[in-house]
Amino acid sequence: MSLPLPTIASRVMTTTGFTFPKTMAKMAALAADPSAPVIVLRGLIESDPLLAAVVLSQAAQAEPKAATTSVSSALQILGMSAVQGTARTMTPIREEQRTLIAECWSLGRATGVMMRVVARKVQPYIANSALASYDDATLHTIGLLHDLGTPLVAVRFPAEYTAAARRMAAGEGPFPKLLREELGADTTDVGYLLARNWNLPEAIAVGIRYHARPMAGEERYHEMLAVLHVARLLARSCGHVAGADRFIEQVDDRALAFLRLRLDDYDPILRAFLDAWEELESFEIAA
Repeated sequence: MSLPLPTIASRVMTTTGFTFPKTMAKMAALAADPSAPVIVLRGLIESDPLLAAVVLSQAAQAEPKAATTSVSSALQILGMSAVQGTARTMTPIREEQRTLIAECWSLGRATGVMMRVVARKVQPYIANSALASYDDATLHTIGLLHDLGTPLVAVRFPAEYTAAARRMAAGEGPFPKLLREELGADTTDVGYLLARNWNLPEAIAVGIRYHARPMAGEERYHEMLAVLHVARLLARSCGHVAGADRFIEQVDDRALAFLRLRLDDYDPILRAFLDAWEELESFEIAA
């Protein structure tokens, strides 16, 4: 039997940030070091989608009218002392959950990188494209945070997540359908509840809610959602899958048509993604 919606909402709304113990230690050290480069702190935060969401949420509380959509702008609002406090509020991820959460973080980071690449590839194809209003940092953040619901469900609703995973392994159906039957909501619902509770920017919340069905969102977001939908599928096709749901979902043909993607676009998109991913990983290793 699935949980009632008030129970789901209550558990989501009482969620605090969680991250890896190593990330907590690094963040505390960087925030306490006046000589630490901001770019290194930003890179650490952007390696962890939930940590990035916490920082964006705190920036939204500090300056509600700023509509901050990137970690760098959030850091400018908050300052290092506030970020140091953030490190102390995070909860360490339990050891048995770390592999799944690490996969979620990898998918978020890969989708953020892929989203920038796809958006800039298709932008010239669309007359008066709305994508021009999104800078690269915003596109990356939308992709980075799009799947917050998966780690949130795994941590806050472990019994329902495990039951859906067991049924999927037995061949009973796709994971989102089974999770909805077990929990009463899927990962997009849970992620959207968190985004709204934390006052994340609307574009990020919309991306969380509609990345699997991009044409269901408001028309003004169709381009962004179509790009996010394709970017997620391409990232997953490159091996960035998370948790129990390891099957590549069907692409929305309307989103492909909307973006005017051609077959000969995919090779340069994937090449550009792999180059950007290699650069990102090199930076994180150096940091």
